[in-house]
Amino acid sequence: MYYKNEFYLKYRNFYTLFKETLKLIEDFYKFKPYISKSHRILLLKQRGLAFKDEDNAHAIFHNIPYYRLINGFKDTILENKNEDYSGFYFEDLIDLYDFDREISLFLFKYIQIFEESLLATLSNEISCNIGYKESDYLNKSNYNLGKKTLSGKSEQDILFKNIDKILNDAIRPIVHYSNIHKNVPPWILFQYMSFGDKKYMYKLCKEQVKNSILFHYFNNSNGNIKEFMVYSLNIMNCYRNCAAHGEVISNNAFMNLPSPIHKKAYINALDSQNYRYSQYNKGIGVNGIFSLILVLNRLFRNRSTIKPQFINELISIIDTFQHKNSKLFEKFINNTKFPENYKILLEDK
Repeated sequence: MYYKNEFYLKYRNFYTLFKETLKLIEDFYKFKPYISKSHRILLLKQRGLAFKDEDNAHAIFHNIPYYRLINGFKDTILENKNEDYSGFYFEDLIDLYDFDREISLFLFKYIQIFEESLLATLSNEISCNIGYKESDYLNKSNYNLGKKTLSGKSEQDILFKNIDKILNDAIRPIVHYSNIHKNVPPWILFQYMSFGDKKYMYKLCKEQVKNSILFHYFNNSNGNIKEFMVYSLNIMNCYRNCAAHGEVISNNAFMNLPSPIHKKAYINALDSQNYRYSQYNKGIGVNGIFSLILVLNRLFRNRSTIKPQFINELISIIDTFQHKNSKLFEKFINNTKFPENYKILLEDK
């Protein structure tokens, strides 16, 4: 009986020490200190994540930031806040990371293609309707004031402050046109404006210029189209910035998305054969990554080369991910309301 009690006491003491050690480890990680690659793997194992190849995991942590890989995709995988990765492999996170990088590069590329088009269209219409000389197209009276910002300044004030900064920077073409031609035309200046500044340049244009720009993309300039264009520029600006800074874009939780526009304006402006009120009412494409895809698909409608290229590349990325990891594909579509029948919803009238 004595030996049994002694064994029980030793076992109880060992179990208590083990629990206290785990608690110390958990408390240590709460302070978010720097931890080695080995400790990262140990921590993830304690959370239930399995590893097919630990040596490869060490190499990956040497090249991909831990925060982006783990925290960036845990909302897609986990169904609660307990951080229990049971049933998943570290390699699943890599599949998500690779997919996010692919879709990010894809969207960034086509937003840039649209941005080039916006640059050309803004330059043409402003030159034709206002003038190509700085004294004309940089005359504030030719633009609306826009909304007041949190700083108390108008959107026009902020835009022209940014323009002044560009004109005063030592940018070779800017300096050349200033010194030789005594004028920097819009097609030169606008090249060095951010996407956000181009967005506000369009937004602050008066109706005649704005309508000309809208006709270029939509063959129309009604109220629904105007509302849709502003939304399109806002969501592209959001995703462009995130993609440029390497942020996770396949998870809406990380996106500071613009507010959705009115249902009628959205549906009418998309002018789609299959995306109608029934999809909108289910939350499909109302905002987030599929909304951006719908927007780009609509804006490229008059681009006979770009439009099919855009759709074919998208299909390749989505299908590759679905075939590679169908379990995570289901997580992705549920998390973002990305429709499985997306190909049909992208068909034009």
